[in-house]
Amino acid sequence: MKNICFLLLCLLLTSCMPGKHIDKNKSDSYFINIFGNIYYSPAGNWLEIGMTECDADINSFKIITNEIAKDKNFVFYKGIKQVHIDCSSFYMDNGIPKDENYAYFIEFDSLAPIKNVDSKTFKYIIIDPLNRSITQDKNNYYFNFKKINVDYSTFK
Repeated sequence: MKNICFLLLCLLLTSCMPGKHIDKNKSDSYFINIFGNIYYSPAGNWLEIGMTECDADINSFKIITNEIAKDKNFVFYKGIKQVHIDCSSFYMDNGIPKDENYAYFIEFDSLAPIKNVDSKTFKYIIIDPLNRSITQDKNNYYFNFKKINVDYSTFK
């Protein structure tokens, strides 16, 4: 009887798993199940943390980083659609998510636009352990995404 209960429990748990990795080399968190549904589960820890179903086009779905993916219509961060991002121009530049209009930073479960910066030349100079940053674009330097009033040509 114990063996049968153990076998049933194993079958139940494996049948409820999020599925197989889509691209384990890029992400241990995006899965596809036998029905073709795409899920995000951080590190595959679906029992403790849960999972988010991605309403994504399976034929065009590509993983970009462990948390970021896209299909032909949307960018996804941790499985959540980022409807404010221009998917057609989206790219990663030295770890910074960007599109033709904005550079983005991680804010909870979304990618938030960094306003009033030149997205094409925007880059991080320093990020400290408290997540404070000094950044720059072709025109200005910024502390925590707020413009610093310094002489651009001599600031170090």
